Amino acid sequence: MRRTTSLLLLGCTLLAGCEKPQLITYPGDPAQSVAPNSAPQVSVGGDLTVQWPANSTQLNATATDDGQPKPLTYTWTASPAGVQFDAANAAQTSAQFAAPGIYTLRLMVDDGALQAFDELIVTVTDVAPNTAPVVNAGADITIDFPRPAKLLGTATDDGLPGSALTTTWSKLSGPGDVTFTSASTLATAAKFSAQGTYELQLSASDGELTSNDVVVVIVGPPVYPAADTNADANHGWTRIVPAEVDLDIAALNEAQAYALTAGGAGIISRYGRIVHSWGDIDLRYDVKSTTKSIGGTALAFALDDRRVRLDDRAVTHIPEIETRPIENASNGAGSITLLQLATHTAGFEKVGGFGQIVDPPGTTWRYSDGGLNWLADALTSNYTQDLNALFASRLYPVIGITKMSDAGPGAGTGNDIFWRRNAFRRDTDGDGDPAPRPIPGLEYREFASGLFINVNAMSRIGLLYLRRGEWSGGQRVFDPSFVDLVRTPVAQNAALPSADPVNPPESSARFGVLWWTNATGALPNVPRDAYWAWGLHDSLIVIIPSLDLVIARAGTPTPPNATQRTWGEDNGWNADYAVLAPFLDPIVRAVQQ
Repeated sequence: MRRTTSLLLLGCTLLAGCEKPQLITYPGDPAQSVAPNSAPQVSVGGDLTVQWPANSTQLNATATDDGQPKPLTYTWTASPAGVQFDAANAAQTSAQFAAPGIYTLRLMVDDGALQAFDELIVTVTDVAPNTAPVVNAGADITIDFPRPAKLLGTATDDGLPGSALTTTWSKLSGPGDVTFTSASTLATAAKFSAQGTYELQLSASDGELTSNDVVVVIVGPPVYPAADTNADANHGWTRIVPAEVDLDIAALNEAQAYALTAGGAGIISRYGRIVHSWGDIDLRYDVKSTTKSIGGTALAFALDDRRVRLDDRAVTHIPEIETRPIENASNGAGSITLLQLATHTAGFEKVGGFGQIVDPPGTTWRYSDGGLNWLADALTSNYTQDLNALFASRLYPVIGITKMSDAGPGAGTGNDIFWRRNAFRRDTDGDGDPAPRPIPGLEYREFASGLFINVNAMSRIGLLYLRRGEWSGGQRVFDPSFVDLVRTPVAQNAALPSADPVNPPESSARFGVLWWTNATGALPNVPRDAYWAWGLHDSLIVIIPSLDLVIARAGTPTPPNATQRTWGEDNGWNADYAVLAPFLDPIVRAVQQ
């Protein structure tokens, strides 16, 4: 607080007033004038705070005057008592205080005729002044998409004014959305929806004052395996220890132990790298119905190429669906859509050959190898190309499957994949009568089964779906909308009855398009966005987008259990999710972040 007052002396008072100075002249001389005296101008500066036990402060006052009538004199005074000035008559001096308190210091300046003063308040406090927190958001980070950035900030404070220190992470800039595991903790993780450069800000507040610091995170392109070569023990993959991507090795070993009760091999990958594996990852296995999901990638190509629509009637692509056997013409075969073939709702019996329609199309969920084989036939006829040749040009080389065999079925090492020739739908109808294929000489592969493949190749296909149809260098293999299609149960199918409500159970609400899903939470410990390819002997490609995990497993059949279906069993496969839980639950539990 400041106050400035001027007092006019020389025989007059402020209340009475003074006459204006008069011009004095002398006869015979030029007119001369005498300027009136003006009061000094004084400033003592702003108010001050002194932290006890410090008990002094420097005073730096300034004063200006017109020089009349005398040089300036200075006088410091204080209220209340308890202040000692080093030089009470100097503009610049220091003051010492006897005790904490609030003091008013006044400097009076006198030019011999007029006076002026200014004041400041000095607070001598025994409570430390609040200072802003000190914040460090950490060193800049470079990661690959979609790997999260691990953030480790620091924030320190003086404890004032007494409220708890709060911290907050936020996005300042960047091309996509940022999700923090916990935006209020110093140690957290940030996930990014897109590649690019981001600025993340860490703010700390003590309730009165706030400080900020920024860390730059560069999110680069995803990691993919290189092309497979037999010279590389990891067959093109980068291998890292599970802890590097926040996975618990003990839980992964638990899953492996369960998987090996039916033998075989497996790969668990995260962020495009192998984190765990068992068995010979280059050994081919007969994966049975896993072929449905892998082979169904041909449907993605046909949709992208606008060759087909899901609501197309299959008969428009393959007319013989009504005549093999002929009885199906009167059972609604002409109304069957491609979507029904891809979702086990076309009404065909289980057999993989030219089976009968046993349910009116679109009325019942019935697992059918024959229906999926008709879908394969429709796509083969549409492309007028062997689907294996289609994959050899559009799928295998892109994702690094360079070793394909056509030498024969069965397990083998040295070639990643073999798609056997037609086994159940030869040139006969359901009664064994000759019935040539629609395009003579064209190889009609089957979707129901037929692939012999190793877990290296299975993992690559899983990673392609995890990355929504994209591969290294931004190569687009198929449109990302196809991934949404396969992992989402078809709404109109959810209420359909199952032909066998026990084997498999509740499948109409669980099955997507060509892939199984956890959309209903049937596996309560597994994220609901999980979906998988699944075949006899429990051959699996499991994709969990929220955890960025791909799990591939293949094996050999185990002896059948007469009373209850068991893991890897050769007979009695019934899509019972219960056998998957001991395998998938520990893998999900392994995720630490």
